[in-house]
Amino acid sequence: MSKKIGFIHSGAAIVNIFSKLMKEKLPQTIYFHLVDDSIIKDLLKEDIDLSRELNTSASIVRRISRLVIQAVDDGADVVMFTCSSISPVADIADKLVEIPVYKVDTPMADAAISIGTNIGVLATAKTTLNPSVSLLLQEAKLKGKSVNIESLVISEAFDCYKKGEMEKHDRLIMEKGIKIGEKVDLIILAQASMSHLAEEISKKANIPVLTSPPLAIEFLKSKYSNNK
Repeated sequence: MSKKIGFIHSGAAIVNIFSKLMKEKLPQTIYFHLVDDSIIKDLLKEDIDLSRELNTSASIVRRISRLVIQAVDDGADVVMFTCSSISPVADIADKLVEIPVYKVDTPMADAAISIGTNIGVLATAKTTLNPSVSLLLQEAKLKGKSVNIESLVISEAFDCYKKGEMEKHDRLIMEKGIKIGEKVDLIILAQASMSHLAEEISKKANIPVLTSPPLAIEFLKSKYSNNK
């Protein structure tokens, strides 16, 4: 029997990305989405970095954990956080419930460490960068590998994203991606909202560009599909 998957999002715009991938890769699997965009707004407003301030952000941790508990109550057999900004809470939430709680970017981090040692990380939201870099360093340590990380927050692109100015958003990320690509072996796009640019940046920078949604769904498929 395949598992029922609950996705926890910090923005409604990401829902369609994961729904499309699920229909393509796991068409027989039941899944649902829980969205709370107030959490990311509060993280940004209070300038909270959960990878460094997890122990001092009890209110945010409780709110995110309640979403996991709600997912369990809604019948989820598996939960996946789709936002790197809130992913540090997955380790806590995993201990509160009797089902697996995954971070969307763990498969991506694992792939990146396997591919190269000089890794570029691009984000548009400042709350995303440190959790993404921290996860990469954790994965590198587990594999006994030394890595160099070049990271960049493209804040102007995030402002464009919030305003719906996607053409400018995409152009800014493309420009920064090509530039950072001159110094690294591969690039990670740290947010699902950037994932549609991966192929084009890869072609122009001539290096691998990884994005979390497809790798995360492939991970779920490898573990929970009846048709592996």
